Amino acid sequence: GIVPLSMNQRRLYYLEKMNDSSTEYVMTTVLNVKGLFDIEKFQRCLDTIVENHRILQSCIEEHNGIPHLVFHKGINCAIKKLKTSHVL
Repeated sequence: GIVPLSMNQRRLYYLEKMNDSSTEYVMTTVLNVKGLFDIEKFQRCLDTIVENHRILQSCIEEHNGIPHLVFHKGINCAIKKLKTSHVL
């Protein structure tokens, strides 16, 4: 569905539009895992978190020039697996 943005969401949306190169709200995480790790189970856990928190299934889209919060079904977190021999 489509939901109007709150006043705070609109403010952040327009501030972000004015500063296209901003990465202030981009969150990335790197995990350095040693030993056995069940990546499929971890993927299911992340998918469950997204499924149970509706805001994580949303994005902001403009309709007729007005930003709205749009919710999507079937969103999941893609896990990128990297192999490295370097120790950080």
